[in-house]
Amino acid sequence: MENAVRPIFRPLDRAKPVTIYRRNLPHWRQEGATYFVTFRLADSIPRSVILEWKDADRRWLEANGVNGPLSDPKWREAYVRLPEKRRREFEREAGRRLHVELDKCMGSCALGNPRIAKAVDAAMVHFHGVRLWLGDVAIMPNHVHGLIQPMPGERLETLLGSAKQYVSRRVAKKAGSFWQQENYDRIVRDRRELGIWRKYIRDNPKKLRGNEGCLYRRADWLDEAAPL
Repeated sequence: MENAVRPIFRPLDRAKPVTIYRRNLPHWRQEGATYFVTFRLADSIPRSVILEWKDADRRWLEANGVNGPLSDPKWREAYVRLPEKRRREFEREAGRRLHVELDKCMGSCALGNPRIAKAVDAAMVHFHGVRLWLGDVAIMPNHVHGLIQPMPGERLETLLGSAKQYVSRRVAKKAGSFWQQENYDRIVRDRRELGIWRKYIRDNPKKLRGNEGCLYRRADWLDEAAPL
C-alpha cells in the first residue's frame, strides 16, 4: 500500500463521501484526509468568554430561523438547510475567535512546563508511521496545533484522545479535568490551504515574547506539497 511506505499529503477529495457531525463545533470526516487540529487545556478559555460566545451563537441562529440547540435533530436539520455560504461564515467565525482567544494564553498554561510539553510531543509522535502520519506541530502554553493524517481505519478522535489521555494520566496526573474534551479540526482543502496552516503553526510560537513555553516540530514530508 502506497501510504504504508511513505506519507503523501492527501487533501479533501470532493469526489468521495464526507461525514459531518456537530457538537459545539462542526466536524468533517473523510477517510485518508489530512486535518489541521487544535486541542486545548480545560482552563484555557474563561467561562465568561464561552458564555458570551454561546449567547452570540444563539442570537445568530435565531436571526437565521434556527430557534433551538443544534443538539436537537429538528434544529440541526434547520441549520443544514441554511445556504452553505451562511453556514461557512458562521463556522469560520467560531474557529477565528477560538484561535484568537487561545493566543492570549489564559489559564494555568501547564503546557509551558517543558516536561509536560515534551510529553505531549512524545505522545503525538508515538504512532507516526503506525496509525497516522504526523505533520507540523506547535505546542503552546495552553493549546496544541498540528497537522495529522490518520491511516485508513483510524479515527481522528481516538488518536487525539490517546495522546491527551497519556499526558493527563502519566505526566499531568489528572484524568478528566486537564484537557477540554472537544477538539477543533478542519480537513485541509488543498495545497494552498496546507501552506497557510503550515505557516500558522510555524509562526504561532512567535506570538509569545522569546517563544517561552513553546515547542515546534516541522515535518519535512509536507515540503513537497507546500514548502515553507
